[in-house]
Amino acid sequence: AMPQFALRLLDETQQREALRLRAAQRGIELPEETVLYLQRRFVRDMARLHELLEKLDLASLQQQRRLTVPFIREILGETA
Repeated sequence: AMPQFALRLLDETQQREALRLRAAQRGIELPEETVLYLQRRFVRDMARLHELLEKLDLASLQQQRRLTVPFIREILGETA
């Protein structure tokens, strides 16, 4: 028989850890306020969060800026 795996949504704490881990693997420093902001904006959608992280990583490298909330708002074209 094939093994069965249960996929479950990460709770909010696990989601933050997963995001921080993914960022660390890419060499990105993700301040706590940034993680919380991203989580509030894109709650429970890890695929979207990872996609976003990639986009933000490229932008931060190009512009030599840290991933602060104001910078992310700027990149996403959001007003405060």
